Amino acid sequence: MHRVLKLKHSKGPSRPQRIILMGTPGCGKEKYAQRVADEYQLVYIQVTQLLKDAVRREGTSSFAQDLA
Repeated sequence: MHRVLKLKHSKGPSRPQRIILMGTPGCGKEKYAQRVADEYQLVYIQVTQLLKDAVRREGTSSFAQDLA
């Protein structure tokens, strides 16, 4: 994993490194993502929480009420 995260020297514009973890529910993606973020000093973003927050802020539907 360390070799994948090494920054390459390039003359192009630099962009932050992105890692996407995929797997079945309950397989430990969140735990693994937090460990990788801690080890390589990356920012851990939980997309499901971002989506829930956006729905709560903008939504007045029953779905938004259920999330609150």
